[in-house]
Amino acid sequence: MHLDSMRVLVPDLLVTETAWERTKGLLGRAGLEPREALLIDGCWSIHMFFMRFAIDAVFLDAEWRVVKLVSNLRPWRCAMSLQASAVLELSAGSLKGMGLALGEVVSVRRSDQVESREEGSIAG
Repeated sequence: MHLDSMRVLVPDLLVTETAWERTKGLLGRAGLEPREALLIDGCWSIHMFFMRFAIDAVFLDAEWRVVKLVSNLRPWRCAMSLQASAVLELSAGSLKGMGLALGEVVSVRRSDQVESREEGSIAG
């Protein structure tokens, strides 16, 4: 959720819960829907080895502050931010319409609207 506007940026958020899920990420998927994203907590770098599609990535620090934005990260590429503690992976092109900027804080909300790092939605 965009905290200034309370606008929901990603209504369908998938959250990794295990080390295996964090390692696998989006591998094996054909793509992401425009309103879907994967949140990888405990992560400061991502790779696109063996991926079949490009993504946009938002690197977040421990306070959910945006520390790096990467657009159109293509297969066989990597991205990282030593400041990050989580990465939000979005379908390629999604960042254009979000209006996110470095330093902004996002919020993760579950269906019951309790702030958490569990499955739900993300707003910025």
